[in-house]
Amino acid sequence: MELAWYALLGLFFATYLVLGGYDYGVGLLLARRADQSARRGTLTAVGPFFLGNEVWLVAAVGILFGAFPTLEGELLSGFYPAVLGALAGVVLVTAGVQLRSRPVAGSARAGWDRVVVVGSVLAALGWGALLGGLLQGVPLTTDGHVAGTGHLVTPFVAAAALTLLALVALHGATFLTLRLPVADAPPLARVARGLVPAALTAVATATVLGLLS
Repeated sequence: MELAWYALLGLFFATYLVLGGYDYGVGLLLARRADQSARRGTLTAVGPFFLGNEVWLVAAVGILFGAFPTLEGELLSGFYPAVLGALAGVVLVTAGVQLRSRPVAGSARAGWDRVVVVGSVLAALGWGALLGGLLQGVPLTTDGHVAGTGHLVTPFVAAAALTLLALVALHGATFLTLRLPVADAPPLARVARGLVPAALTAVATATVLGLLS
């Protein structure tokens, strides 16, 4: 039974990263959209899926708290910088997307767009650092608890965080080429093609560092 809960936890969190990944990728690409109407169109493209993608994170957290309270405690104590950064990013992105359409002034909307960009960066780096730390392994104290947070300050964890950032940016650009009108797709298709080498380089670097660490 425990194995089934582990499988569900992994499935829900992986699905969140896959589906929520393009949310954060789209958020990152707002920094490249200078025109306000273009930024609005970008967020409209992801709008119908946005809240639905967050449900997978809620489900994963529910399983973590309900089925693995000890694991939840160790994650919060041994990975709290990464978890805090990721959750802060999720909150900022959600708030920015929900609130940007309320003010009438263009400057206020631009401010919320910057909040979405910052939140997307934090979420991608935070989740990437968490995954990198888990893949790397953690030092344990004599009583079996995670020893501090110094294990997050390693080249491999940094490479994993940057890799996830590159992957969600590529994911977001690819998603927008499929969702935006045909006239707006070619520039984003070029962005997506340009991000492919960066993403592959990041994956290769993280892989090499993981094998050497």
